[in-house]
Amino acid sequence: MKNNIEKVIAAIDYIENHLSDKVDLELVAEAVHYSKYYLHRIFTKTVGLTVHDYVKRRQLTVFSMNWFRLSGRTERNRFSWC
Repeated sequence: MKNNIEKVIAAIDYIENHLSDKVDLELVAEAVHYSKYYLHRIFTKTVGLTVHDYVKRRQLTVFSMNWFRLSGRTERNRFSWC
């Protein structure tokens, strides 16, 4: 079990370091030296999201943070569109 958690953490580290690249289950599994089927199972069980969903959510978060920063919006007026 401990080894699985370490592999999931390693997978998340890999994903976080490659968010600007095309990241998929096969690449992540290869990076942590696990079968893509087994990684999918333990990642989903541990994180509550598939690798694909995790990657897409993180990419969207980074994109939105960069968009708000570049548009000059602050936390205070983030949702004030007028």
